[in-house]
Amino acid sequence: MEKHRLNKYWLIGPGVIAIILLVLALVHDFMPEIRLLMDLTPAHRAELLTMIRSNGIRDLIFMLLLVGVMNAIPGLSNAVIYVFVGLCYGPWIGLLVNWTGIILGNCAVAALL
Repeated sequence: MEKHRLNKYWLIGPGVIAIILLVLALVHDFMPEIRLLMDLTPAHRAELLTMIRSNGIRDLIFMLLLVGVMNAIPGLSNAVIYVFVGLCYGPWIGLLVNWTGIILGNCAVAALL
């Protein structure tokens, strides 16, 4: 039983580290939007939405990896990330990113088992 617990920590630990690194990279990329969100006035709402939706492929890949890694760790709630992806990329692309990330996370778990 102790060996099983040790293996679990060796598998979950790198996942948590990957989540932290991906979140830090996304916060770095979204810093202008975060700053604008802190000073939000009604005049800035349209500008904020335009800035959020103008993210590139790099952020899309980071979010895809984040959804996959968070889905691979059992018991980890990732609903906030799903909503954030939908907000950033709209309903259809957000759905595809979330769906692909979930599939990749499940495939990673299946490969590890």
